[in-house]
Amino acid sequence: MNTRVLKTIGLSMAVAGAMSIAAAEEESKGERAGRQGKGDRPTRGQFMERFDTDGDGVLSESERAAAQEARESQGGRRGGPDGERPSRDEAMKRFDTDGDGQLSESEREAMRAEMETRRGGRSGGERPSREEMMKRFDADGDGTLSDEERAAMREATQKRRKNRQGNNN
Repeated sequence: MNTRVLKTIGLSMAVAGAMSIAAAEEESKGERAGRQGKGDRPTRGQFMERFDTDGDGVLSESERAAAQEARESQGGRRGGPDGERPSRDEAMKRFDTDGDGQLSESEREAMRAEMETRRGGRSGGERPSREEMMKRFDADGDGTLSDEERAAMREATQKRRKNRQGNNN
């Protein structure tokens, strides 16, 4: 065989091997990051592998419906009137004012504003500020939380989480 062909084949194999190693490392990092503090929640790659049945990298309506059904059957947060957020179909009916089948930035902003109003002025992942927490739990007003004040804060936080979980089911 020609030396040039052998070099090309060797180089191609080296590149393919390096890409495989890089992809495996990236997936491993994604699994750790995706699971950090979230129990056994699958990574995006695992999710797409399971539900992207046609392998095009985008969930179709039927694939999305199957994913939603699987999530609900496993006790995931449900959309709709009883859940904290509307289902995708309900959001489209309610906020897609131009009827193009997609939410524009202004339509998304209207949806966010309504959800924030439902949550009492906070967006979904937002936590109370340090100032709010100090005002509420710093009973002696010294600017720091004692062990007792910290315990009271933890207890209130756990109670709020339990109440929120009870309302989502």
